[in-house]
Amino acid sequence: MIKLKSRRRMCAYIKAKEFLKSRLLHSVSRHDAASIPRKVSRIFTPPQKDETFQRTLDISIRNGEGEAWSNLTHGVVLFDTQCEHNLVTTQFLKNIGFKWQPSTDNTNIIQMDNTKIECLGEVQGRWHPVEAPKGTKGLKFRPRYEMSNFKVVDLDTCDLIIGSTTIIDLQLLQTNRNFFGAFRQLPIRVDSASTTIKKQQEADERRKKEQEEMRKFEEEQALKARGFYPKAP
Repeated sequence: MIKLKSRRRMCAYIKAKEFLKSRLLHSVSRHDAASIPRKVSRIFTPPQKDETFQRTLDISIRNGEGEAWSNLTHGVVLFDTQCEHNLVTTQFLKNIGFKWQPSTDNTNIIQMDNTKIECLGEVQGRWHPVEAPKGTKGLKFRPRYEMSNFKVVDLDTCDLIIGSTTIIDLQLLQTNRNFFGAFRQLPIRVDSASTTIKKQQEADERRKKEQEEMRKFEEEQALKARGFYPKAP
């Protein structure tokens, strides 16, 4: 009974995959059709379950423009799309021996349980992941150090948090957003008014020239028919 159910599920999977592939083949151009098998298989690929959105950063800290950078050190960072700001904990700064300047910033930092966190200061960080996993479909990083501002908070979750603003600005979180876009037809090109007028004038001139050449040709043919041959120029 178990083998029969497994066989039926496999048959249903194959039929669904072939049906979807055939539908896509009829709705795309020949250029896009070559990449359909890979895109179809992506639909049936299970989500990546081992992605925790945590990385180890190589990071240095400073208080602001013109201040000296601290030595590079390692810190555990969480990439959190539910947090707007970048955060760094007081414990992490104390561990690396960094003294931040107190701030009167009244930024509202709210946790999931609606608890408000006080912003104790703001620092700048220059960071890049250490041995970031390759070939993953989650976070993508440029081969360079990024510079971001961090709010200083008293938390014990992790050393740092990269928030949604930086994630969006640096395009760190890549998804299959181009799946449906890849099958859209090219947009229709719309010329400006001046370009349209110019093209129309050129078309009118070509048409007049063709009509004049045709008129001369017909006159020559009529003269030949009556035994008159035009002199060569």
